[in-house]
Amino acid sequence: MAYLPNRYRITKLKVLPQNWYVRGTRAQAGYSLAELLVAMVILIIVLGAIYGAWQSLSRTYAFAEEDMSAQTQARFAMAEMVEYIRTARQPATVALESLDAVITQAGAFSLTLWTDTERDGTHDLQLIRFRVVPDPLETHDAGTTFELWRELGDSTTGSFDENPTRLVTANVGNSSATYPLFQYKDSTGANTTDVTKIREVVISLRIDVDPDRSPATNVLTSIVQPRNLRQ
Repeated sequence: MAYLPNRYRITKLKVLPQNWYVRGTRAQAGYSLAELLVAMVILIIVLGAIYGAWQSLSRTYAFAEEDMSAQTQARFAMAEMVEYIRTARQPATVALESLDAVITQAGAFSLTLWTDTERDGTHDLQLIRFRVVPDPLETHDAGTTFELWRELGDSTTGSFDENPTRLVTANVGNSSATYPLFQYKDSTGANTTDVTKIREVVISLRIDVDPDRSPATNVLTSIVQPRNLRQ
């Protein structure tokens, strides 16, 4: 009988146990309970970090949006004050001598004047007052918020009791004597509080959504010359 070369010889087969797959490859592909716990802890840490970053970004975005909105409102407030001060004029007749002026009261945080706010074509004048509320010259608790209001006064008595008011802007940073909202200049450019000598009104409106956070306080400044003041 001829012998086959070694490369063609049939060797004896080795019979594997029936559960070889369980004891071998499949068992090696599994994870232990400790490994699963470690993976879960790592996942929780990563998700916590992502959530914290998302929360921080959300707060930053919300604050930035609020700050931009406050600045926009402040620009409208400044435009309103400039318009009414510039077009202020003296009434033809008044009931009280104290009301016989274009600007009847000039304070650091309060300005009273005659102007046409209705713009209805009649050119009738209204006595109005721009005022920071509450009064920054008084003592207040920490965290007090200040607002700028426009009030309508009684043209006969000059009183502002129980008259309609309008919120001009919030988040006002003119909160102490250090930061006056209004300053007044005479014809020589010197400071004055004499309503008969005022020729310019300097407005410095400070806006700060949160004094404890950046960005810094926004300051809008304008110099207004009432065109109808007597020279």
